[in-house]
Amino acid sequence: MIQGNNIGHFEVFAIAEDGTKGPVYTIIVARGVEIINDPSISSIEVDGFQISPAFDPTITVYSLTVAENITYITIIVETLHTMTGIVGNGTFNLAHGLNSFAVWGVASDGAISAVYTINITREGIPSNDATINLIEITGFTLSPSFNPSILEYTLEVSYQITSVHIFAQTNNEYASVVGTGNFSLSFGLNTFNVQAFAEDGTEGLIYVIKVTRLSPPLNNDPSLTNIVVDSFNLTPVFNITTFNYTLTVGNNITEITINATATQTTTVINGVGTFNLEVGDNTFLIQGVAEDGTEGLVYTIIITREAPQNGGCKNKNAHALVLFSFIPAIAAIGLIVLKKNYEI
Repeated sequence: MIQGNNIGHFEVFAIAEDGTKGPVYTIIVARGVEIINDPSISSIEVDGFQISPAFDPTITVYSLTVAENITYITIIVETLHTMTGIVGNGTFNLAHGLNSFAVWGVASDGAISAVYTINITREGIPSNDATINLIEITGFTLSPSFNPSILEYTLEVSYQITSVHIFAQTNNEYASVVGTGNFSLSFGLNTFNVQAFAEDGTEGLIYVIKVTRLSPPLNNDPSLTNIVVDSFNLTPVFNITTFNYTLTVGNNITEITINATATQTTTVINGVGTFNLEVGDNTFLIQGVAEDGTEGLVYTIIITREAPQNGGCKNKNAHALVLFSFIPAIAAIGLIVLKKNYEI
């Protein structure tokens, strides 16, 4: 078994004298990954060239000069342990003048070695060519088509397009470009500048790309999905096709709050809020208005606040007999109440 997450299967069984094969027993052996905490680098080379000084793990800066016709180099790195990772090795293009490369090792436990710098100077005069021969937005066509002498371009995209990728190509391979890559789009106008810089630092022309992302269509759905009045129950229960509702509340309810929800979050709902109640019928109109101005159906709610109960005393079915008696020498008035019923 080699090192790593490897699983070995071993079968063990017995064979009798007459050739009969006994039960087979399987043994599974797994060997895990060895954790290496040594990120040390043992060798650094530039393929086909000799760096100065010769590699020494204690020396971290090296140099090399190559002819102008050498346009790329390959850096080869070795570590003390095969499980150690390497950063900075590979093949790289060379610009005229100084080119710096950094190399280091990373152990399997995350430890990092010393960082080694290789400075490679390519002979020759740096180019001053900062011209661009192509600018494009992937998947779209700029207007007008790219021409190095035209500095401004436009593009209109759907509201569903949330980003664009700008690509540019220079005439000189060692020139650099700024303003390319992936960019997010806001609704409306988005302006991007693309410019090249020559190998010697000469600045190229600035190309302006104006990308207009259209706004999404306005919502035209004003429909409502529910209407509620505090914790009360409307009669009938809300239905989008039922337009008239009633509710009766006690005299002690002096105000109510009406809320409604719409199918679309951008819909404006008129007639909701908190309102005072007068005794008797109170009429409220609820309506949704879509983002584009389309008016929805009007729902009518009549809320009846009951009148207060009357106070005081009422005499019901009072029956009385007034008896006036005149007796010689004695005048008397007697009032005999046979039955009285009082209500307060």
